[in-house]
Amino acid sequence: KLNIIVIEAKEYPNKSKTEPYLELFLPNDTIKQKTKIMDNNWTPQWFEFFVDLKEPLKIKLWDNNNLMKNSAIYEASIDFSKKK
Repeated sequence: KLNIIVIEAKEYPNKSKTEPYLELFLPNDTIKQKTKIMDNNWTPQWFEFFVDLKEPLKIKLWDNNNLMKNSAIYEASIDFSKKK
């Protein structure tokens, strides 16, 4: 069982106003949870709590776009079992 608190996106690669949100995936690439969309923001702070996730955890940071397809900004995988 893995509990995660998503706080903020630091060193955000896009300095223009975007509508970011974060998706958290199960190991089989099924979306488990996602944060709320932050309107017109390039320093997003969520402070959201997610429970019962599995390792390794895959996350994707997206820019929500109502006119076109959402675009991926960043993607990472974290395997907490290898951390000490």
